[in-house]
Amino acid sequence: MAVSRKNKRPIRVGGQGYLWWVTSDDPLLSGSLCLSLAVVSESGDFFIKYFLGQPEDVRHVEVMGRRFRSIAGCGGVHRRFLCPAIENEACITPSDVAALIAWATLPSNDVVEVNYMGTPIAANGEA
Repeated sequence: MAVSRKNKRPIRVGGQGYLWWVTSDDPLLSGSLCLSLAVVSESGDFFIKYFLGQPEDVRHVEVMGRRFRSIAGCGGVHRRFLCPAIENEACITPSDVAALIAWATLPSNDVVEVNYMGTPIAANGEA
């Protein structure tokens, strides 16, 4: 899948090219009244969204691409996983983006899957 470069910033992490941008989300679609950071690989197989300003206890990324850590089954229905904070101040820097990409591409499946509100999903699929 080709990814448009218009209005996106390039970054290289681990020898792989990515594009990133900050966008305002429609609160009716995202449930968020804030900005989000979107990151996509140049090949299009990695695509995540991180909502800025999330409370620590429900902070998560939304995975829309097929590749995320070592988690199988990504790329269909959007999945969400708890994540560390990346923003340090009022703005997002390239080092913040690189840190998020490095975390999201670790070859580990040691993450907690959550629902759209950031509440952990139990093993049987219930929140």
